[in-house]
Amino acid sequence: MLLVVIILASCLNFKATIILATNNKINEQNLQNNALIGENFTKSLQEIGQYRERYGYPCDIKIQGKLVFMACKMGGLLIFNISDPTKPKLIGTFDEERDVSYKNDWSSNLAPSIKIQGEIAVLGDGYNGLLFINISNPKKPVLLGKHQAVVEGFCVKGNYAYVIVEGSASGNQGNVFRIIDFSDPTNPVLTAEINRTQTGGYYINPVFSKGYVFSALLGRKVVTINVSDPYNPLEVASVNITGTSMMTTKNDFLFLYKFRIGGTAAIEIINISNPLAPEHITTYESGYYTLEDDLAFNNSMVFIATSSQSKIVVLNISDIKNITIISEFKNPLDSSMDIASIALSIEQKILYVADFINGLHCINVSNITQLKIVGLFDTNGLATCLDIEGEYAYLGSRRGEFFTCYHSRLEIISIANMSKPVLIGKYDFWDEFIQDIEVVDGIAYLSMAFKGLSILNVSDPANPTLLGVYTNNPEYGFFQRLWFDNEHKRCYLTHEYSGLLIIDCADPTNPTLYATILISEPDFILTNVVIQGDIAYLSSSLAGILLIADISVPFYPVALSWTYFGTWNYISDFFVRGNLIYVTTRNNLIAILDASNKNDPKFMSILNNHWAFGQEIVADGNYAYIAQYAGGLRVVDVTNPSEPKEVAAVRDHYRGLCFDVFVREDGTIFIADGWDGLEVYRLVEEKSTNVILYSTMFLLPVSSFLAVNFIVLVHTLKKKEAGDKL
Repeated sequence: MLLVVIILASCLNFKATIILATNNKINEQNLQNNALIGENFTKSLQEIGQYRERYGYPCDIKIQGKLVFMACKMGGLLIFNISDPTKPKLIGTFDEERDVSYKNDWSSNLAPSIKIQGEIAVLGDGYNGLLFINISNPKKPVLLGKHQAVVEGFCVKGNYAYVIVEGSASGNQGNVFRIIDFSDPTNPVLTAEINRTQTGGYYINPVFSKGYVFSALLGRKVVTINVSDPYNPLEVASVNITGTSMMTTKNDFLFLYKFRIGGTAAIEIINISNPLAPEHITTYESGYYTLEDDLAFNNSMVFIATSSQSKIVVLNISDIKNITIISEFKNPLDSSMDIASIALSIEQKILYVADFINGLHCINVSNITQLKIVGLFDTNGLATCLDIEGEYAYLGSRRGEFFTCYHSRLEIISIANMSKPVLIGKYDFWDEFIQDIEVVDGIAYLSMAFKGLSILNVSDPANPTLLGVYTNNPEYGFFQRLWFDNEHKRCYLTHEYSGLLIIDCADPTNPTLYATILISEPDFILTNVVIQGDIAYLSSSLAGILLIADISVPFYPVALSWTYFGTWNYISDFFVRGNLIYVTTRNNLIAILDASNKNDPKFMSILNNHWAFGQEIVADGNYAYIAQYAGGLRVVDVTNPSEPKEVAAVRDHYRGLCFDVFVREDGTIFIADGWDGLEVYRLVEEKSTNVILYSTMFLLPVSSFLAVNFIVLVHTLKKKEAGDKL
C-alpha cells in the first residue's frame, strides 16, 4: 500500500497524513477462552473505601405530607424532607442488595416507578420485581417482601397492587395483568391474572378509578377490568382508540398520551362516568413533540411536562372539550430539563419535578402565570475517568451516558485515609464534558469533548482554578484521550476525525498548537494512543483497529501494521508493556498480542466472560485489571499470556457501571464506578464473602460514527501508573 506523507509545515503548525500497510486480522480459533459467570475465582477484591455523592436518573415522584419519594433508574428509592422546599433534604435511601449475573444485571429499559400506600412504598423495579418497603421511619426504609416478576407497570388501591408483568410463555404475543394481595407485605400473594401471552395484547400503564382498573391495550383500545373479585378479574368493557398509553384519571375522565412519529403529541380524553361504557370525547393537540405520562391537577388546572421543549405547561380544563394554555415555564438554568415525573403539593403550592438529568426541582406555582424554581437537589453525575496524584484522586463526572451537551465536573477527593475518601474541591464545566484527565505536578490537563484542552491549577485542591484553554472547534466528532509529555511540556490530544493535536503547554496559561498529525483511512476513528520510544500504538473505535507506527521522525510517521478486531468489536482501551499489548474490546474481556515484530503482531489469546463492553485496562505485575461497564472490576492473571485466567471480580449489586481503573505502585486499585464514583480495592488471596461494589454513574466518551481523515497519534503508557509520566 502506498505510503503518503503530506506536510503542511510551519514552526507552530505541522500536519502529517499516513496510510498504513500491513493487515493482520483476528483469528479466534484456538485463542478464545470463556470465563463463565459464577466461576470459583481464586482471589478476591477487598473493598477498602468508597466515595459516594450521586444517586441515579430520577424516573418517578410521589408526595406524602412533607415527604417526597423518588424512584431512580439504577439508583433505587430516595426520600426527601420538603418542609422547606427551598432546601429539599435527602433523609433516606433504599437500594436492594441482590445477586447479579450476566442474565440478571442492572440494565433495564423499564424505568422504576413508585406508589405510596400508608406506611408502605411499593416500588416497581423492572427485572427486580415489585418491592414492598416499610417507610414508617423514612430515614431507614426496610424491604418487607417482593413479588418476583418483570414489572412493566402497576397501580395500587388499598392492599392490592394491579401489576403488568412480562409474559414468560414461548412465542409471546402479549403480557400479563396480575393482582397482588399485600395485606401482609412480608408475603405478597398472587391472587389471579389475565394472561394475554397467547391471545395477544399488551397492557400499558394501569390506573385505578371508580372501582375498576383501566389500561391501554397497546395499539388497539382502552379496556375496563373488573377487579371487585380479586380472584377473578375480567375485562368488561373497552373503547377503540389506537396508539395511546395511559396517563391518569381525574373525576370522570381518563387522560391518555398519543405519540406521533414526526408529529406533535396529543392527549386523548375518555369519559368513564359509566366504566362499563367508556366514551372517547375529545383530542387535545398539544403542539409539542413529546409529553410525559404524569399529570398534576389543581381544580380546573392541570400541569403537563414536555422534555423535548424542556417545559412545564399549565392548562385550563374547566371546559374539557376546549382545553387552553394558561402559561408555560422553561427552565432558566444553563442546562435543559428532561422531565420524567411531576407531583403537586396543593398546600405548599409547589410542583415537584423529577428531572432525569438534573435531579429534584421545586417549582413555586403560587403565581400560575410566572412559575419559579425555588429549590433543587442534584442527584446525577456519572463518574467516567480518573487520575491519581499523591494523596488525591481526580474524578471526572458528567450528566449520564448520553447527555453530551450537559455539564460535567472535576471532583477532587482526598485519599489520605483510603477507608474514608473525602470530597475536597470541585470545578464545573457547564456546557462541556470531561473525556480524560492527566494530573502532573499540581496541574490537571483535561480533554474536553467539544472544545479541546482545559488546564487547571489544582495545587490547592480545595480551590481549583482555570489556567488556560486551547480551543479547537471541529465540525463533528469529539476529542477523546490525552497524554502529557512532562519533559517537553506537550499535551497530545486525540480527536476522532481531526487528528492528533500536539499542544505546547510550556506556558499553561497560553497553550498553543504545535503540530497536527492525520491518518488518511476512512475506517480509522482515532480514540487512544500509547507511545514507547519511537513506536506509536493507536486504536480506532468503531472499526476495531490497532495501528502500530514508527515515529522516529515525527514529521514522517511510517505505518508498520494494522490489526483488525472486527468492525463491531471496537477497541475500548489498550495497555502496552514490553512487547505485549493488552486490549479490551466491546466483545472481549481481554486480548493479548505479541508485538515483538511490529510489522506483524500476533494474537496470543482472547478471554471472554460474556459481560462485554470493556472500558479501561491496565497491567501490573502478573495481573491485568479491567473496568468492564456492567461487569464491574475484573482481574485477569496474565502470568502466562497464552492462557489468561480471570481470578477475581467485584461489582455493584444493581447499579455497577465501571469506567476507569488506576493501579498504584503499592498495589492499591482505584476505579471510577457508577453512581458511587471512587472505589478503592485491594487484591487478596482468600476469597471474601459477599464483596459488593457501590457505584456512581459517570460516563465515558461518546464515539461518533462518521469516518473521515484520521491521525497518527502519540500516547504513552497511560495515566494509570503514577510512575510512568514521561
